[in-house]
Amino acid sequence: TVILFAVWAYYEKDWASDGAKSALSATFDALEKAGVANIVVVGQAPAWKGGLPAQMYDAWTHGHPFHTLPDRLATGLDPAAAAVDRTLRGDLDAGRVRYFSLIDFFCNAEGCLTHAPEGPTRLVTFDYGHLTTDGATLVARELAAEHALP
Repeated sequence: TVILFAVWAYYEKDWASDGAKSALSATFDALEKAGVANIVVVGQAPAWKGGLPAQMYDAWTHGHPFHTLPDRLATGLDPAAAAVDRTLRGDLDAGRVRYFSLIDFFCNAEGCLTHAPEGPTRLVTFDYGHLTTDGATLVARELAAEHALP
């Protein structure tokens, strides 16, 4: 099993372009040629403008109720992550690779999850899209639960 994860929007501005599709397809070809039977593409994590820690601080200092840390935030999100998620989900050949949407996993109508269940200091990302250990642990557990991992 090979898991591919990136802040996809920072590697290619237009995932709908033929060049981006060709490059990713070539990666899949090389992995299959090397004998990889299970390819999992993990979509981009929610990205907050200025990073999640800054957004949490802003919510803590200016949010309602005052001086609380939210479980979910719907404000301050960079829309590029959701746009890339939609494109990748639509373009990847489900018979060839498995796509796991971090937008679907972390986000719902109330916003995107900010921290692990262990508490509000256990943020799921630390900058523009990299997972923290707590965030990666949540994702790995879900991938295992969905049998995407051996």
